[in-house]
Amino acid sequence: MGIEQLTIIDNDSIDITNLNRQLIALDSNVSQCKVDVCRDRILAINPSAKVTAHHTFVTEANIPTLIPKAEFDVVFDCIDTILSKIALVAYCVQNKIKVLSSGGAGNKIDPSLIQVKDIKHTNSCKLIKYLREGLIKHKIFTGVKCVFSTEFALEPKRKGYNKGHGRPVNGTISYLPNMFGFHLFSTWASYKIKKLRESLKDNISKEMGLSNLSINDLKSSKNDLNKINYAVSETDKTKNKSLKRKRIEGDDGEKECFECVIRYVEKDKIESLQTIVREEIDK
Repeated sequence: MGIEQLTIIDNDSIDITNLNRQLIALDSNVSQCKVDVCRDRILAINPSAKVTAHHTFVTEANIPTLIPKAEFDVVFDCIDTILSKIALVAYCVQNKIKVLSSGGAGNKIDPSLIQVKDIKHTNSCKLIKYLREGLIKHKIFTGVKCVFSTEFALEPKRKGYNKGHGRPVNGTISYLPNMFGFHLFSTWASYKIKKLRESLKDNISKEMGLSNLSINDLKSSKNDLNKINYAVSETDKTKNKSLKRKRIEGDDGEKECFECVIRYVEKDKIESLQTIVREEIDK
């Protein structure tokens, strides 16, 4: 499982203030377009990746053009302009595109207080608060996973504060925005793995002609294959028509419960079953 096609949208250029926390930001590319630098970085890692870069500001009017309905598996909302943020999330929900939204990391420093919750259960984040209030106008009250911190933000300094005037400037520590990103992606990856297991179970049941096949408490796709192979080998040994609940050793040394009922085990079906598992894991 991996990512082949990415679309990056940002109207910003690299600034010297980005050097402390953004992987793409270097002294040598200050003032360059962020999406172009990010695209080049991705292609340097994987030349076969398909990367679309849009150097533009997200608005309610251009979202349908930037994000066509049927072309995206997931959208990560990392916008800090509230009207654009509301418009993007509302568009995704209304068009059944999975979207995950990031709160603000400015003036916060404690990574242990990062949480992932449905938007209706969020708190302590002004950016998500404004998003939640804006989505109410679209009759959206739940169904959007958000990454946010329950930490109370430090008081922002004012630009030109030493002279006693200027607007507030939010400082951002090096590690926290990246950890918000890790939480966004891991949340989506967990969702995809769950869907993979459901698809795997359905395909196995269909291939074996069973309605009572169940696989519980699986921890990884590779473990799925190990356990199927284990079930096959045990069935071959005992020549039984069914394999009842057993406790087997997992990859991490922890005892796990594996329940699999296989009836009318035939060699060709077993080989077909193993092929299905491998194909699902490779997707």
